[in-house]
Amino acid sequence: MAATVTTTYPEPGLALATWGSLSTENGNAASVARWADKTVHIISGTGTGSVQGSNDGTNWGALHDPQGTALTTLAVGTIEMILENPLYIRINAATGTLVASVLGRQ
Repeated sequence: MAATVTTTYPEPGLALATWGSLSTENGNAASVARWADKTVHIISGTGTGSVQGSNDGTNWGALHDPQGTALTTLAVGTIEMILENPLYIRINAATGTLVASVLGRQ
């Protein structure tokens, strides 16, 4: 079962999608395409994770930082900008457990 994502709006022009307690699983998809500038933050946990994107909600691929490096095997404390702007984004906990968020800015 995928971990639930909660989207909040902490300030005007910002959206914050947060996945809590991912445990070697995919998080539910967050639709944040209208927020072009996005940053992922692996907040806490014991594992590593990746950021995935999809335009159809079925077929997923790794997203990248502005240097073209795939956002995979991200450790706790990582904060990285996301290059692509797909319709859906999700966090995958490859190992252990994670709490992660994606902040989008208009």
